[in-house]
Amino acid sequence: MNHNVAAGSVVNTGLAIHLSEVQICACFEGPDGQSQKKVKFRIENQSEQTWVDLYGGPDGSVFLYVAYRDAFVPTMQMPDSGPAPATNARVGIGGSPSGRYVFSTAETREVLPDQVAPEVSRELEVPEGWTMWALPANPNIVVAPIDGLMTFPTYVEQQWLGPGDAYYGEGNGIGAWVFYVPLPEEIAWTSLGYVSPETLSSANIDQFYRVIGVGIRDREGRTVGFSPLPPESGWSHAGDF
Repeated sequence: MNHNVAAGSVVNTGLAIHLSEVQICACFEGPDGQSQKKVKFRIENQSEQTWVDLYGGPDGSVFLYVAYRDAFVPTMQMPDSGPAPATNARVGIGGSPSGRYVFSTAETREVLPDQVAPEVSRELEVPEGWTMWALPANPNIVVAPIDGLMTFPTYVEQQWLGPGDAYYGEGNGIGAWVFYVPLPEEIAWTSLGYVSPETLSSANIDQFYRVIGVGIRDREGRTVGFSPLPPESGWSHAGDF
């Protein structure tokens, strides 16, 4: 399996998919040496013919744009229910949809993210010596176990968003997408459990990876919707949304 290059301009007013009310959690603990990031936003499809797949997974439309130093090539371990549903489990962690059921599985699939085209990285002012990657959201309502609980789920109520339609999930954890962000070896320890903000600050995480924004991509890998994300100091608690 090879890494592909995702093309397309993002810094212009002509993007057909509009994202607003974007929130991201300051979440770090995650499975398989990865950090998990929960993102929620309002999405409006102002295109004439583009259909957006909200369900996540490598074949979906929702991606997190993350930059790493050039020496690091990310490989994701994504929860995979396979051809049949995994164990049915009621969500019981704060920040997830209350009382909803998801599929919990220890099975994973290896996913190689696409490299975002260099011209897009330049538009978004990614520093020299860094490469930006498009990390797909986890598949809808499939989670991995962690520390006796489970990770946050991607949880959306419809798969397709057609031209002229809009979507925003009402309620905590509803209309949210979750991403597993691979971590360089030097900071993989931050995925193992709760780490205080002071310790995270001293780890200089932004010297190893930076979450740039959330993007919507079409079937050809073009960015058709994009929103930058605030500095990490402005991220929300996962239970807030």
